[in-house]
Amino acid sequence: MAGASGQALADSGTVYSMDVNTDGTFAVLPWQSVSSRLVVSVVNLATNSVSNTTFGSVPESSFRGGWNSLQSKFYFTIGGVLYVFDPSASTPTSTAIGTIASATGESIPNGGDLYFDRSGNMYLVASNASSSALYRVDAAQIASGGLKATKMVDLVGIPTGSNANGVASPRTATCMCR
Repeated sequence: MAGASGQALADSGTVYSMDVNTDGTFAVLPWQSVSSRLVVSVVNLATNSVSNTTFGSVPESSFRGGWNSLQSKFYFTIGGVLYVFDPSASTPTSTAIGTIASATGESIPNGGDLYFDRSGNMYLVASNASSSALYRVDAAQIASGGLKATKMVDLVGIPTGSNANGVASPRTATCMCR
């Protein structure tokens, strides 16, 4: 995929999503390379330059990612572990915050997506071929590393064998899953 100024963001592989920071100065594109490594590309929208940060191996079915506009940081999960990535750091790196667990002890499927509301609360679409649900982790738990996810609702009407793999919310605070 050709990127800014013709630079390669992902010559081959899977692009997961794109998030643009609040003031529109850069975009964050997480993608999986053909060698199954997570790469986060930061595109400076003013200069059309791209910088890539490569992380470890990522099973495609266990990745979720989303932009937290309150902190101007990108959060992602790999296999249930939540990481934070600061693209504005002089040397961008990710930091593991902790493992997301259900508040009731049930297993949370790895597939899906995540989204942050304006208060910094994180919403997870957790999905696999047999179940899909929407979970919430409060901003205070993210800050403390507690990461107990509360199931808000089971997602119904998704065909058997399908995964709900996206979540978004317009300014009205209505959550939409796909």
